[in-house]
Amino acid sequence: MKKAAFLSIIALIFILSACSTFNRSYKLGTEAATNRDWDKAIKHFERAVQEDPDNAAYRLALTRAKIMASYSHAFTARKLAAEGKKEEALAEYEKALAFD
Repeated sequence: MKKAAFLSIIALIFILSACSTFNRSYKLGTEAATNRDWDKAIKHFERAVQEDPDNAAYRLALTRAKIMASYSHAFTARKLAAEGKKEEALAEYEKALAFD
């Protein structure tokens, strides 16, 4: 009985640590999104979706972060283009297209 109880506890610890990883990725993504660091938010939400692909909240957060990152990079690109910084603007437009 002791061996079975020990294995049950180990399994429970493993499951709980896996659950905390899912929540941790989503939490970090949410924090990055709150700070409008959309590129970082995407990385964390992608990890959350990989870990739990059926979670609609994770997939929705990832989609929202991609849209916001695209808008943010496009806005920066327009600003850089207006300043005559064409190379930097092009790089920002490419980032915007990557998320669109």
